[in-house]
Amino acid sequence: MSDTSSSLGHRVSSAMVWNSALFPIKFALALGSSMILVRVLNKHDYSQYVLIVSVAGLIGAYVDLGMERSVARFTPEIENSAGRRGLKKFFTQLFGVKLLAMLPVLLAFIIAPQFFIRVLALGDDGEILLLGIALLLLLGAVSDVFVQFLYTHFKQVATNLLDIVASIVQPLLVVGAAILTTGVVGMVAAMVFSSALLDALAGWRARALIKQIPLRDGALPHRLWRRFAHVSALNFIVTATVALGEPGFAALVLTGTKQLTAVAVLAVGYRFVQYFLRFLVAPLLGIQTPLFARLYAENKMEQVREAYSTLTKFFVFTLVPCGVALCLLAPRLIPFLFTETYEQSATVAVILTVLLFGETLTSIPQSMLIVFQESRAVLWTRLLTLLIIPLLLWLAPWWGAVGAAVAMGAPRFLSRVYATGYTARHYEIRFPFAFFLRVSAAALLAALPMFLAREMEWLWLTLATVAFGVIFMALFKLFGGFDAQEKERLKSLKLPYKDIWLKWL
Repeated sequence: MSDTSSSLGHRVSSAMVWNSALFPIKFALALGSSMILVRVLNKHDYSQYVLIVSVAGLIGAYVDLGMERSVARFTPEIENSAGRRGLKKFFTQLFGVKLLAMLPVLLAFIIAPQFFIRVLALGDDGEILLLGIALLLLLGAVSDVFVQFLYTHFKQVATNLLDIVASIVQPLLVVGAAILTTGVVGMVAAMVFSSALLDALAGWRARALIKQIPLRDGALPHRLWRRFAHVSALNFIVTATVALGEPGFAALVLTGTKQLTAVAVLAVGYRFVQYFLRFLVAPLLGIQTPLFARLYAENKMEQVREAYSTLTKFFVFTLVPCGVALCLLAPRLIPFLFTETYEQSATVAVILTVLLFGETLTSIPQSMLIVFQESRAVLWTRLLTLLIIPLLLWLAPWWGAVGAAVAMGAPRFLSRVYATGYTARHYEIRFPFAFFLRVSAAALLAALPMFLAREMEWLWLTLATVAFGVIFMALFKLFGGFDAQEKERLKSLKLPYKDIWLKWL
């Protein structure tokens, strides 16, 4: 292995370690604050709060035009050719373009506020809440770019610490506003303040990083903005269609069909699954695109295939057993954590666990296709997700939050399966089916005690859950565990307690 490859591997493994070490704090804060909000607010107020947050995210995804996710693709190239000056020039121009893209939306808020207040069911405080949405859009656009820049240098310590600061300040302020009965207005104001703080911290860390980059006399890469626009267009298609599969669009449909409280039911089930899903994939946060971009730029296709195999097996090993356990625990955990009035959210959570965990298992090829600039293939994967629209319009009016969950998840999973098949045919990657079957068999057999104890007292269910983990590890090792090639790759990574993990795996 070359020194460059070794250095990249060490940076990736270090980022994975920091992601894994710091995410539990964020997970606990996010879950805890969500539990408090659900218990303090009635369903109407919680639905309105979720609707505002979701709509701000939905609009932000569209006006970004795919630029945020394209930063990681071009920053290494700009740094190598033009150094610090080139990066400063690039980001100055980028922020100008993003502001221009937002102007039509902001002007629409000013010109026709009553229309948006009525559509979004913002109520008597609609004008203030609409201002809050606009501020969240502007502040989010700034921090997203800075965080993506930090990802390109695998600064997971910085990005995770930024997340922790935001995760501490925002939940405390939002929960405090809810407890003090300041209403949704106070909660949105708390979000705006915490977003502004995150912008300041992210800008500070990005500025410190840029100062460490050497000065060079070179110019920006050839046809940079034309290529950036091409990749941004692909990322925009991805972002825009992904946004359809998140609660924001479904919340608008449910609100339009006079099912405002169903917005809260869907949000609780969706967030419950997302909390655990993000926890499980946290080690790879912000790693995939920079990793594949650097390997592809160096024309190291064999290492691209090796990286795909290793990352996919990581997903299989973590998501399959945890998904099985989550499906069995959700009917008991959600009423316990969020009150029994959200019992239907458990059904939503089980459906989304199957579909969203499956989507993540097959998600890596889409990132590869974007890096390879396979425009047509990416377009087809995203067109499949447009099935969300007719499915939502068909299922949500009849089945409420449960129908919305099916409509959101099924097309997302289908699009990733297509991307996996395309990448396998054209780039000779292979989904690790044999490994997937070993892990699945071990997980399903180990889940038998949990299945039998699912209606018993909490003590027995807790013991059965612990037994699930022990039995799964024993069966996984009995069925062969990781193959020799993967063990050698694991040996090359900087992981805590590596010798113990290798002994078991």
